[in-house]
Amino acid sequence: MTEYSESAVTDGPAVPAGLILFVLHPEYGANNASFRLARLLTERGHRVLYLASPKIAEHIRRQGFTCECLCLWWQHDSDARERRRELTKGKTGLRKFTVAARHDLSYHHSAMDQLRGWLKGQKLSVAVIDPLIWGVCGPLVEEGVSLIAFSNTMASTIELTAPPVSEPIQPVSPRMPIEKLQSALAWLRPFLVTARTMRRALAHAIVAPRPWHADYNTVALIRRHGLRFGVSEYGPRLRLPELVAAPEALEFPFSGNLKKRIYLGDCVEMSRSDGGFDWTGIDLTKPLVYCSLGSYSEWYAHSGRLFTSVIEAFRDRPEWQVLLQVGHANLASYAAVPPNVRVAAWVPQLEVLSKSRVFITHGGLGSLREAFHFAVPMILCPCNVDQPGNAARAAFHGIGIVGDVANMNATTMRALFERLMAMDSASNYQRLHQRERNRDGYAEAADLIVSRATR
Repeated sequence: MTEYSESAVTDGPAVPAGLILFVLHPEYGANNASFRLARLLTERGHRVLYLASPKIAEHIRRQGFTCECLCLWWQHDSDARERRRELTKGKTGLRKFTVAARHDLSYHHSAMDQLRGWLKGQKLSVAVIDPLIWGVCGPLVEEGVSLIAFSNTMASTIELTAPPVSEPIQPVSPRMPIEKLQSALAWLRPFLVTARTMRRALAHAIVAPRPWHADYNTVALIRRHGLRFGVSEYGPRLRLPELVAAPEALEFPFSGNLKKRIYLGDCVEMSRSDGGFDWTGIDLTKPLVYCSLGSYSEWYAHSGRLFTSVIEAFRDRPEWQVLLQVGHANLASYAAVPPNVRVAAWVPQLEVLSKSRVFITHGGLGSLREAFHFAVPMILCPCNVDQPGNAARAAFHGIGIVGDVANMNATTMRALFERLMAMDSASNYQRLHQRERNRDGYAEAADLIVSRATR
């Protein structure tokens, strides 16, 4: 049983005091990871409601859940992004920062006012939130809603027993002083990120478009209601009872986080509706190599380099079938591909991974979970954020190898592929899956949520 500072689990089933609200990061992977848990709560007789941006809402409804539309972040509002671009056009330095900050704060204030208005008509008792989006928690704590963190990364507050997930460090002997020092030094960067975030919040307050009342100072508001922040890889992080959308077996076995959090498992729900896919032209009598950098591949500076390297690496390997998902990249730029390579803007990843022999991935946690579910060995080419740490964990457990996306070419990709083929990843997956079969993170997580919902 996971340890908590407060009693977390009920002795038996109870009737919920109100709705259980899910407010997660506005991307598909984060919400996909929650569906299995949300369905379990629904099957137990509890009412579940999602709050999401219009982009994600339809996908959530397709899974059979109720979802209210409310865009809480200007970054995911196309009109707001365009307005911000126009406002800052031609401006530089402090003037550009001031104009951008005023726009961002004005949008945030408006979104929080909308959230407050929406909450008045609800009977919420618990909210399951992504700890990275603590900026929207003010109205929730004002209404006395209990908060539980649902993390779609393996990030945490400072934990010196293991390196931060933002770093590509693979400890070998964590009890050795040199490795302890390496992990401690690796946490300096997250500390500086958190300090910079707090400084930026202060700078925003100085240039706020209206008086910076305490009600709009999210940090002060949250602290005033008894919650505290910690330092994490992504900056400030609320200290809450936490659910992690990942298999416990993928964590470093010596990490102190194992006793602090509930690891749900691979979070794969095979009934998930991702839409159809035309398999015409793909020869499934051949072993399939699937390559994807997730939902935002166009954001990564070296995505084109990686896709081209994969195409060229398998140009002279006709015995393998290759499927590339390139996202919003220009498909015309990948027109001259060999017959054994298919390029698509989007594919239903669960369906594709169920047929794959090899997965070439950026190492996003959603992709890592789904590869884990189907026991697909990986070539991991991390680009940023938590991907280096995810890749380090996969390599540590012997289910993948790590490549350098910035220096990738066809020769390097061929070498990585040959190394992966020589690895006994099947035995390593079998060992990890056996560990997961002995635990039920979903039941433990549901008990925790219900205990908070019935207070």
